[in-house]
Amino acid sequence: MFALGLANVMINEKLYDLGKLAEHSADFHNGSGHSFVDLARRYSPAEVSGKTGVSAERIALIASELASRKPSVIMFGGNSAAGPFSFVEQLVFMDLNILVGAVGAKGGLVAPRELPGPFEKHVRLAAETLLADVPNHSIGLLIIDGADSGDALPWTAIRRKLRTQSPVVVSLSSHLAGAARHADYLLPSPAYMEAAGDSPTPASSSSASYGISTPVASAPVQTIQPLDFVKRLDAAIHTHPDPVLRSMCMKQLLRTRIERIHSELRGKVFDSASGKSTKLSVVSLTAFSEILEHGGCWVDDEPARISSAHYSFLGAANSNFEQLAAIADHAPEDGKLVLLPIGTRGIGTISQENSMMSKLYRESDLRTPADTVSFNPETGRKHGLADGAKATIRTESGSVDAKVRFDPAVMPDVLEGSVGPRPGSFDRVETEAEVTILEICKVESDSTWRITTAEISPA
Repeated sequence: MFALGLANVMINEKLYDLGKLAEHSADFHNGSGHSFVDLARRYSPAEVSGKTGVSAERIALIASELASRKPSVIMFGGNSAAGPFSFVEQLVFMDLNILVGAVGAKGGLVAPRELPGPFEKHVRLAAETLLADVPNHSIGLLIIDGADSGDALPWTAIRRKLRTQSPVVVSLSSHLAGAARHADYLLPSPAYMEAAGDSPTPASSSSASYGISTPVASAPVQTIQPLDFVKRLDAAIHTHPDPVLRSMCMKQLLRTRIERIHSELRGKVFDSASGKSTKLSVVSLTAFSEILEHGGCWVDDEPARISSAHYSFLGAANSNFEQLAAIADHAPEDGKLVLLPIGTRGIGTISQENSMMSKLYRESDLRTPADTVSFNPETGRKHGLADGAKATIRTESGSVDAKVRFDPAVMPDVLEGSVGPRPGSFDRVETEAEVTILEICKVESDSTWRITTAEISPA
């Protein structure tokens, strides 16, 4: 909604290149009543201010500065606990980048080149599929890799994808936490720094990059590498005929990818020992491998700017306009509140912290512990709650008890539910899939869970 408020100001004050937009888009303003201009005009600064708490004057100022201070880029991404934005929400953020001229301009949006993979193109691999695109109740066997993205994911979003009759969930994880607590079988895999791995390009990076992590400790003998497990499973059921994949180990995978990156002779390699970067084209394969093994990294050349080709502001689906227009109508019923999960990347999915972080959690307010709900003092008084008290939060997905924390910065009638390790689990392993704030969030049909209608009362 805030993004559409910015677009409203830019359009009404003509803070954009009309000729360029008309050339590259057919649904910016076409007189149909269902164009992007028609949508944005529904979200005046005054309307948006009433919903978001941001003053109309500040909305207008931000829009003006984005349009006048070039280059401007609108960055967007999901919250580590609240998950990704929906497709139509992401569409609006991209629309803003079009309005401010960030597409096809110097200093604007770029398209990083794809990182060379470890396999040749003739090797057939399964295509990546978004969770939202997986049909409900279609998975009979789910194998969960223990690698943690750092972002939370409600188990309810996964559970709806499993078959209703006897699904099997296998988790390869170094500890019994997160999704592993819901698995039928837990196969212990090496923990971080107990096995070799790679560090591919971060999602937010403007250029492709690559590094490897070498083990600093030996993995326990009872652990198994996820790749080795999949190979054993493949050998048992004879599903993959490619002999290259059957004979590949992690060390070989890393070596093959390093060779493929080096063969393209592009980008630079940073040597952590010397603190210098050198063009990859003048570095031998042996030297390149050694630099990566000792903490160096490869960074690709500057990527190409995204071309300003034909663009649809509202996407291909006819329903996108209606979905975005309905945002203004979203409001909880009288007496009910809006629950927003919040958390810090890297700890949203785990139940146990290391000793150092445990001490910080116990002795400071560095991060809000899990099952703490923060809300405006006005909201607390309205519902008969005091700062520090215990409260029960109820949604259509369940209920959970949480500690109350007053925060005047939170909007009235909004609950910010903290996601992460529980205060009592810093030095113990949780063996039960306990209900958390994340698990009572409503998961929408597109596998997002950012907003949930909730009730709160004294525990």
